[in-house]
Amino acid sequence: MKKSLFTLAIVLLAVAAQAQIKMHNSGRISFQSLIDSPAYGVTIDPAPSWTTNFNGSAYFNQSATFMKNVNPYDWMNCAKTNGNYALTWVVTPDLTTLNFYVRGDGIAYATNHYTITHSGHAKGAVAIDGEEALSIVTGLNGYYYDPEEQEIPDLENNENVVSEAVEAMYADYEKRTAALSGSNMEEVFPEAVRTDPKNRLCIDYQSVVTMLVEAVKEQQREIEELRATLAKVEKNK
Repeated sequence: MKKSLFTLAIVLLAVAAQAQIKMHNSGRISFQSLIDSPAYGVTIDPAPSWTTNFNGSAYFNQSATFMKNVNPYDWMNCAKTNGNYALTWVVTPDLTTLNFYVRGDGIAYATNHYTITHSGHAKGAVAIDGEEALSIVTGLNGYYYDPEEQEIPDLENNENVVSEAVEAMYADYEKRTAALSGSNMEEVFPEAVRTDPKNRLCIDYQSVVTMLVEAVKEQQREIEELRATLAKVEKNK
């Protein structure tokens, strides 16, 4: 019995030495390992109502012993609580080097966007018929959408918004947007429609662009045929 208790104590001591959950005097909570320096893990800051030192953010650091010299993400601010302008981003968490982020209202910004190709499914690839593509594209309709009724947040006192951008961002709330219709897309090109967990229709614009490419090629082929026909008519006059 004593041997079992001793073994259990050693195991618990080893676990405690590896990681811990700590409540700091400032109100910050950390879930982290103690075997690496700097430690890796998760840090949660208290909300602004608790203290002015932090902002309710959750930070993740993936660095471990083997990552000490290769740490491309550093500490990532993954959830910044600030109403509609809450931010989620990867890369250095500051406004000067921000390369990717998502606002709390779902709008995302990025310097570049790349999509992995479907090369792995090449064996099952079927060429898109040009006439079909042209028919689909001509059946799609674009619409203007008026700005939605929404509460406009205070941008002037928002740490995530630089002062030079405030006026333009306020103006953005008055702009109408142009987009395709999910219901129209579902009728004409259902392969490009997805449904999210809230039963909202979502458009796969990558599929739309693919169809546009094939439609333009088909249109160009028809133009070339018409040119050839006109040339023959002119020649036989």
